[in-house]
Amino acid sequence: KALELNREVQDKQLELVKGFRKELEGAVKKIAERDGYMFILDKDIETGNVLYAKESFDLTSMVIAELDKATK
Repeated sequence: KALELNREVQDKQLELVKGFRKELEGAVKKIAERDGYMFILDKDIETGNVLYAKESFDLTSMVIAELDKATK
């Protein structure tokens, strides 16, 4: 019974954190787009997360193309 309750508490905590994260990301994106920021970084050095990056800086398709060339 205690394990079940502990799991329920953990699930609820995760749900709350995900909800807050979604709100945070929305607010950060709104500020970035409104004020013209290209990047917004998390100031926690340990995580080093990028909270926002302008889509033009997404290099995913170029990296995939380069990897495809290397495997041919």
